[in-house]
Amino acid sequence: MTDSPPTTAPDRDRVWASKWYRIRPSTFEHYELFFEPDTVYAVYADESFKSILLRRDGRGTEATELGEEYVDAPSSELLDNERSFAIETASIDRIELRRGSFLFKPRLRLVTDEQTYDFYHPSRTAETDALAAALSTQYDDAIEISETSAPFSW
Repeated sequence: MTDSPPTTAPDRDRVWASKWYRIRPSTFEHYELFFEPDTVYAVYADESFKSILLRRDGRGTEATELGEEYVDAPSSELLDNERSFAIETASIDRIELRRGSFLFKPRLRLVTDEQTYDFYHPSRTAETDALAAALSTQYDDAIEISETSAPFSW
């Protein structure tokens, strides 16, 4: 079951991975990820609180709408929001993808010399195979791409 397979932008070297989020002390920060040959863009989409009472529904639809808006946008517009950020691919040592399981959500990890960026997908059944294949094609041998199974997978 594929929940949000990566999309390749027409006429661009851009891979779009939708509905990924980062865990912060009191919130979840939602991002749409765009992988270009020279840069990875994390486009800020929204924020929701960890508290059940303050959590928002409908995040998936909003993410898709935002991603569709930006998939063909010029790279210069991807950082319009002050909470969006970019990572130069030259600084990325490896990209690790971990499949989801009964206990663990899928994880996408970008490892640089200075920092590690962890993103999670809300659907435990989201497949990471297609994203791993798209990123392997995008970065050829320039960046090490690995995919592993989560412990206790079904």
